[in-house]
Amino acid sequence: MATVVGVRCWSDRYAYPVLSGTSDQPKLVKHGHVQLPVNESRAAQLAAFRTDVLALLTKHEVTKAVFKTAERISKNSDTERAEVEGVLQEACFSHDPSVEVKSQVKSQIKKALDFDGKGGEVFTLFQKREKLFDGLGKTKFDEAAITALAGLV
Repeated sequence: MATVVGVRCWSDRYAYPVLSGTSDQPKLVKHGHVQLPVNESRAAQLAAFRTDVLALLTKHEVTKAVFKTAERISKNSDTERAEVEGVLQEACFSHDPSVEVKSQVKSQIKKALDFDGKGGEVFTLFQKREKLFDGLGKTKFDEAAITALAGLV
């Protein structure tokens, strides 16, 4: 049985749900929306994030991590978001045992979930899976949750 963490990073925070099971029968194990330490240096923020990720991977015996990354054609280049995503990848690689990690854009998530609509609408699946994601706020968790679901495929 797979245990997947889906992550959506911003420059100053991240959201994650941990799912176990299969794409047909997923179970929400844990979730969080975490602010990086305020009034700390960027290096300290990234180090705290790395520590959090390693603990999360260990505690829930995560076998795969997937994260929603910025679209390649995005007009808004957020280098600080990319830093957080890079630290996520490094933490997964350095974890013992290493955890498979993949970046996903909308088209890849759409394909994995066999979604018929437009790529930009794939996250509407969040509302359609409200029983699974009960209690998770859309604006914080929709991308991370659907990315995690795609990771179970």
